[in-house]
Amino acid sequence: MKKLAVMLGNLAWIIGLYLISIQTMFKLWDLWVVGRESMQAIEQINFRVAIIAHDLIGLFLYLVIFKLFYKKSIFKMSRLVPMNAKTTGIIIVLSILMGIWMMCLVRIPYIQEHFPQFNEAFEFLLGRNVAFFIVFWIVHSFYKEIFFRGLIFNQMQKVFPTYLSIFVLGIIYGWLFFDWNPALSAYGMLGAVILCLIYIWTGSVWSTILSEFVLFSTYFAIYRIDPSFGATLVFVILLCSVLIIYLMYLLWKDRVPSQKQFESGSVEISDGF
Repeated sequence: MKKLAVMLGNLAWIIGLYLISIQTMFKLWDLWVVGRESMQAIEQINFRVAIIAHDLIGLFLYLVIFKLFYKKSIFKMSRLVPMNAKTTGIIIVLSILMGIWMMCLVRIPYIQEHFPQFNEAFEFLLGRNVAFFIVFWIVHSFYKEIFFRGLIFNQMQKVFPTYLSIFVLGIIYGWLFFDWNPALSAYGMLGAVILCLIYIWTGSVWSTILSEFVLFSTYFAIYRIDPSFGATLVFVILLCSVLIIYLMYLLWKDRVPSQKQFESGSVEISDGF
């Protein structure tokens, strides 16, 4: 019970700090930018600028709080360690295939008609400026993975079994990012499952940071191409499905030794709080 109470307390302040900081940043954005003629150029980029600022400030706050009060490095806790070339290559190809699969899937007429929120979300997340997209997703991918995998997931792993940690993380992701929209939350849950497995099997948060950036870079490219739905896209979806499963198998097969021990329950995934 004590471990559970400690975990819930840590999750409460970690998530609470996120909610306070993101809402504060959006309020400041509305106050200082929206509606001001002198700031129209920035406003046209949308408040992704505010998200970048929030991510950098949030990362700094977590870094300082954990160092001062827990004597821990969030980078060490997140396992910000290098990967070998083979694993890196697999993750890049896997992420490209996942991006192709998803962007082809949302081109299905039924999904476009009944779930327009996917296109709305992609339009917001991807934008149209290439340079800004790169900056946004480098910063945002780094922050997201430290926050979700390094802090929240690792904290739950100290109490929950892996499958439950992944499930709860998917729910938290759907709440914080998609306000529990059913379709987008299902997308978030799928992402939570895949990224957590990648994280566990590689033993490095760099793997999921890289995966996020490559995934959304693929989204960006295909969204601009805007392919039409047809037999070719159906074939691409099926082919990508098979290849994604195969590449996930390769990651599992080559998982780092510490993770093999972790799955048997002999070691913890994190050095804790």
